[in-house]
Amino acid sequence: MVLIIIIALALIGFCIFMVFRRLSEGKQFTNLPIDDISILPSYVEKELTSILSSDESIKVTIVGLGNSAMVGTERRVFIFKKGIAAGAAFGIKSSSWDFLNLNGIQIETGPTTGVIALEGPGIVSQDLSSLNFNANDPKNAWVVPHTLVIGKGHLERARLGVNTLRELIANFQQGSQRQPKKNRSYASNVDIERVPCPKCGEMIAKTAKMCRFCRTEF
Repeated sequence: MVLIIIIALALIGFCIFMVFRRLSEGKQFTNLPIDDISILPSYVEKELTSILSSDESIKVTIVGLGNSAMVGTERRVFIFKKGIAAGAAFGIKSSSWDFLNLNGIQIETGPTTGVIALEGPGIVSQDLSSLNFNANDPKNAWVVPHTLVIGKGHLERARLGVNTLRELIANFQQGSQRQPKKNRSYASNVDIERVPCPKCGEMIAKTAKMCRFCRTEF
């Protein structure tokens, strides 16, 4: 019995040590450039090579807990999640939002963790929690696609990354507003009314039965 108690206490101590180690990870990245891709998990780098356009470059990289990451370019932001946070034990989920479909980005920090959340049409960005582990709760910051849970060691870099993303979003939207609208005097089959997907925020046809980005059926 004594041996069992000692083993149990050792396991509890090890788990506590690993939790605090993960929460403090990232301190070694503080002084790296905000667009440094070397800090990203290997699967994120692999995913980016297949989804980035040839004229698109990485401007912001933020690493979250649980092998998650946020990457910003000059016109959109990606969030990558792996494992349970992606909806499957060995799954990978990548979501993207065009800057035109975002109203902003917020960051909330606590004593040990923080949450970065995108803001836009159809996105719930209030009362999100990293302590919520209900996989079906839209306020669970671990599983919803538009959030990133960050550890204590990443908070300083995350704040810098969020400020950089805010500037990129504002500059892109201002530049888009200054561009003259095309004057079309004829109907075209490409003039399709589009709305943001309520799940991932990407623009899809209003009459679509399924989002072509996140594959959500309506």
